[in-house]
Amino acid sequence: MFLRISSITVAAALLASCAQETKQPDGEKIACKLESNQELDEVCTLEVAMQEGEPIVVVHHPDGSFRRLDSDRETEGLETMDGADQLTKGDKGFDETREYEVDGDRYLIPGDAFTRND
Repeated sequence: MFLRISSITVAAALLASCAQETKQPDGEKIACKLESNQELDEVCTLEVAMQEGEPIVVVHHPDGSFRRLDSDRETEGLETMDGADQLTKGDKGFDETREYEVDGDRYLIPGDAFTRND
């Protein structure tokens, strides 16, 4: 009997830890449309990180997944890292925000993302 009760307690504790919301990193909230979303919503977090002395953009999804994007100096846009599918670049908005799409996910990323000192 004791073994069953302790097993249930352990299982409940494990489920509770899995149900905790993923902590988003510090950064600017940006609009994104993920496969699970029906429209653009500010649920993604934009982080500018350094890799080998160069800035990269990391877009964090609410579920804890993320995309790493690098600057493409030839096109003055972004390109995917880590073997992700090709990034499609949309038009610039009036505030230099540009829409990007990769693997069905869409992101509105500010044009000055790489020049920030976060």
